[in-house]
Amino acid sequence: MNINQIIKEKRKALSLTQEQLANQLGVSTPAVSKWESGASYPDITILPNLAKILKTDINTLLSFQSDLSDEEINNRIKDLSSFALNHTIDEIFEKSMDIISEYPNCYKLILNVALSLDGFAIFKVGNSDLDKLEKLSLKVEELYRKVMDSTDVNIKSLARQQLIFKEVNRKNFDKAEELLETIPDKLMVDKSELKTRVEFAKGNLNEAKKAAQEKLYALASDVNSQLLLLLDIELNQGNIETAKYITDVSCNLCKTLDIWEYTANLGKFQFYIKTKNADAFVETLSALIETYGDIFKQNNSPLYSEINLVKDNYDDNFTNNFIDTFMSTIIKSLETDDELDFVKDNPKFKEIIASAITKSNR
Repeated sequence: MNINQIIKEKRKALSLTQEQLANQLGVSTPAVSKWESGASYPDITILPNLAKILKTDINTLLSFQSDLSDEEINNRIKDLSSFALNHTIDEIFEKSMDIISEYPNCYKLILNVALSLDGFAIFKVGNSDLDKLEKLSLKVEELYRKVMDSTDVNIKSLARQQLIFKEVNRKNFDKAEELLETIPDKLMVDKSELKTRVEFAKGNLNEAKKAAQEKLYALASDVNSQLLLLLDIELNQGNIETAKYITDVSCNLCKTLDIWEYTANLGKFQFYIKTKNADAFVETLSALIETYGDIFKQNNSPLYSEINLVKDNYDDNFTNNFIDTFMSTIIKSLETDDELDFVKDNPKFKEIIASAITKSNR
């Protein structure tokens, strides 16, 4: 975001008119108008007072530290994830705000921090305190709304998507549909496929292969996501036979296209809860626990040989601690889930819960 956008945004946030800002600075209203349109810039001697009136700092006005590379963003999210393991949710939020304050105009960073905070809130609070969870959700929502100021269509759409999910969870369907209408339809031109064909035509076979593999993995993940959504719909309609068929298709898709085994078990997890098959549910739960750590490892399939599916290279100690803590929290929450009453007397399920409690108390 350029200085003209920042001045306009900050002025409006303080409910100041251009005339009021001009009067406080001792300049003309047209001068402020030109700053905000980008036709001219404020004199450097005015910047300290301008920053003070707009309740910001000169670095923000001049858009310093506005952009970070993807690697720099990933490193900050990685540090935040490490911090989250051994700190309270309030401390995590405070740390997150410190990170954002260093780069207040890096919308991709803010989006990734917000997504992480949503996960941390569930991880740390869960269903044990729904009021606190909602308050935290509202704080994160403010970050998503800030991201809406980005000029990057993809980043804005991702932020809108999260806002839609929040409105749906609150059953504010009118607001959700209103936000949905603001998301642009997918372009008819597929940039990633064009990139593959261009690189292939140029003879850059490794680059072409990498682009094709990225597209394949994205498509496979999208198809499986839609299958799981369709599975949920069929289960809620009571179409058990169709649901079983979709469960098998999802599982086979993951195996055929070498998606992580953990993902292949998600459909079965949904299916066995709805059909109240205690033994099959416990077996699937055990498989999920056993394979969860795979998502932190590089997929060695020949289908994805040129791409890194693990964005953050965490050390083994962090990975093991995170997996133990995360899975223990999730499994403990299952103990209080009324939907799982059908399995709570199962000896193997009790054993899994007891193990999770032991790990969480270490």
